[in-house]
Amino acid sequence: MEKIALGEIQVKYLDSEIAVEGNIKDLQEPFISVLSARFECPNCGTIISVLQLEKEFREPTRCSCGRRKDFKIISKTIDMKSEALLVDKPKTSGIVSPQKLSFVGDEIVDKLLGIKENDRVIVIGVLDLLDFEKNEINPDYIINVRDIRKLS
Repeated sequence: MEKIALGEIQVKYLDSEIAVEGNIKDLQEPFISVLSARFECPNCGTIISVLQLEKEFREPTRCSCGRRKDFKIISKTIDMKSEALLVDKPKTSGIVSPQKLSFVGDEIVDKLLGIKENDRVIVIGVLDLLDFEKNEINPDYIINVRDIRKLS
């Protein structure tokens, strides 16, 4: 795990565990979220798993037998989730963009109970891309938080 400044987040840290310090902003109330869903094809019985990464619920687009719609939902994986922004004052003149944080799972969401808006924290998590388009120059990142600690 590497500790980096908020303004130094870049592509080379993708899929790596990082630690970042900052202040919490826009902390959402925890909510139940569908993480994945399993569907059955009525034609051939194939089971298709679909990760639910976007806000809208997604169904399979196609089965290996050729069917394209009307799949039967057989199960959903749900968990508690919350989101927040991490902000920091730059040490030099300039602007540091807020960093989006994602908290998934009862254990990490429970750690948010003692965290309030503007609290100084260190977050440990894995850096990922958020809705990156191939033509974008500056991608948006998200940190999938595994641990959060309030600093005094």
